[in-house]
Amino acid sequence: MFKTTLCFEDNLYPNHGFDHVREVARGIVLNEKNEIPLLKIYCDDIFGHRDHYETPGGGIEKNETKEEALKRELKEEIGAEVEIIAPLLVTEDYYNLIKRKTISYYYLCRLKSLHQNNLLPEEKTFIKGMVWVSLDKAIDLYQNAMIGKVAKLIQQRELPVLLMAKEMIDKAK
Repeated sequence: MFKTTLCFEDNLYPNHGFDHVREVARGIVLNEKNEIPLLKIYCDDIFGHRDHYETPGGGIEKNETKEEALKRELKEEIGAEVEIIAPLLVTEDYYNLIKRKTISYYYLCRLKSLHQNNLLPEEKTFIKGMVWVSLDKAIDLYQNAMIGKVAKLIQQRELPVLLMAKEMIDKAK
């Protein structure tokens, strides 16, 4: 059960309200070295130039549980079969430019196996790779290497999740 929801406003683009809500499941996936995957996002789109990192995950489809969506998205985006360890955090954030409220459900997971990813054609236009990094390195990337407006929105959403995951893992040691 999720215990905490964090809400973030978009103060970078003019606010004209939102007209749709997107629910997303995202994973902080630990491999045998306790590294996590980050997707390298690189493209030019409605937000402008994008060059940043994001945790893997995506939209929850109709008649799909959050956990089913998480496992499907992790398999598609990074080729991972995972075991869900625990729910981490829920975030609610706004993207004024596209009039969207996003509710993201983050889970801590353990990698069971890794295969070839199966990105959708649209995803191939902006996901340009994946890196496995320690949580400390991921936190550093989010604190120091996120450039651009949309990257700042991603940073405010995901940095607290990474910090919570690190705290949870450190306590378990």
